[in-house]
Amino acid sequence: MLRLTAALVGLVIPSFACLSFAEAGADDVAGRWTVTWSSTSKNTMSLANKNGRFSGTFENDDKDTCPVTGNFGASNQHVAFQIVCPKWDIRMQGAASKDSKTIRGSYQSYVDSVGKFVMTKQ
Repeated sequence: MLRLTAALVGLVIPSFACLSFAEAGADDVAGRWTVTWSSTSKNTMSLANKNGRFSGTFENDDKDTCPVTGNFGASNQHVAFQIVCPKWDIRMQGAASKDSKTIRGSYQSYVDSVGKFVMTKQ
């Protein structure tokens, strides 16, 4: 009976370990991204992670480099970013996919403009 219990535990514990690694983490979200807006325009964003807080750069349509800050919620894989450019700013909220290859969400810019975005990891 002890052998059977040990064998079952040996099968179950690795299964739970695999589940914990299937979730994206803040380090997985760091890197270079292509942001596609609801208008279908595309921009590049680079993110670095330090303790679940992001910093980075965003290249706007005028090729200006704008700072990005943000954070990551490990429990639900949600992200929030703020981009501040010379003539506007934008707030983005979304969720990372389990494989951390895409982020989908919504944004608000120019105070009253809203839309959807998809970020694809390069």
